[in-house]
Amino acid sequence: MKKEVTRFVCPECSTTLRMKKQSFINRPFHCPECQEALKITINDRNIMQIQRDDSSLPAASKKRKSNSTATSNIRLKIQQLLQSPQAIAGGVVMVIVLTFSVWFFSKPSISIPPTTPPTVAPIKNDNIEIVLPVKTKVKPALPPVKTLSPVIARKPQPFPVIAKRPQPSLPEIPLPPKPKPIDIAAKLNQQFLQFNQSKPIGFQEFLFQFEELLGVPVEVDQSIKKGSASPLKKTLSFQMKKGTLNDLLKTALSQFDLTYKIEPTQIRILKKKVMN
Repeated sequence: MKKEVTRFVCPECSTTLRMKKQSFINRPFHCPECQEALKITINDRNIMQIQRDDSSLPAASKKRKSNSTATSNIRLKIQQLLQSPQAIAGGVVMVIVLTFSVWFFSKPSISIPPTTPPTVAPIKNDNIEIVLPVKTKVKPALPPVKTLSPVIARKPQPFPVIAKRPQPSLPEIPLPPKPKPIDIAAKLNQQFLQFNQSKPIGFQEFLFQFEELLGVPVEVDQSIKKGSASPLKKTLSFQMKKGTLNDLLKTALSQFDLTYKIEPTQIRILKKKVMN
């Protein structure tokens, strides 16, 4: 069995103390780090705690101990402050500032003497006579007059006319033939024997199948496509026997209060109120 180790912190130097035996309870002992007299006691809540033991020391030694403890605490706080990151960063900044100031203020100054213009000694002109040459006015010689030659007008030469070769005419592109009108009414009159759609099918899917069966485009009006309650999102199911495709389309549209309109090239599905 391992013995339970209890840890305490010295109230003077914050050294971690470990106690393996409980025989030190209520017995004074000294901290191995700061030699402070300590004692482990048990309080009212049955919890062990460490505190200073001043009962075993005389009054004079208590004063000396308190003085030495205060001095050691001050030294410990100074060491903690010097070892803190803020103090180290401040010391580095101070060293950089001092180095920069010494380097900046210790630059050698170069003094440039003022430049004075050279002095020229005056020249004595006592025995020198200056004789200026006499300038004679010379009349400029006139250029000889040139005789003008007679101007002969020349006839303008006509530019040669070059005839352009005729370009071959491009063949005319024939226009695409106009689409033949579809006889939609005749297609709607086609007969069928039986239509059985017992299972519900989407109304939009039914229109796709009817468009393939009829061979004519079926366009749904925009007024039907809009809104969350659009008939295209609903389903239908019905059965018919022996009729025309016109009867089949009317039966399907009647379930949603719709109708259709025949246009030149397609069938348009409309609401009954919108149709003119």
